[in-house]
Amino acid sequence: GLPRQQLEVRIPSLFTDAACGRVLRVKGFVQDAGGWVELNATADGLTANAIPKGQEVLIVIGERLEKERIEVRLKG
Repeated sequence: GLPRQQLEVRIPSLFTDAACGRVLRVKGFVQDAGGWVELNATADGLTANAIPKGQEVLIVIGERLEKERIEVRLKG
């Protein structure tokens, strides 16, 4: 339920905040005013591509992940 713009700004911080665990990748689907968007992020960058339809979901892939800290980072 988080806005695309908020996710695009906050996802990169997951890769540098050791308290989140070792985040390797973040991917998912969000809906904005223009329709569905697929987000795909690694430490090297984030891409956002329009897709015809999707389901709102965000997946964080990594090691020793701290769910509560990740949620705080994303929600602010």
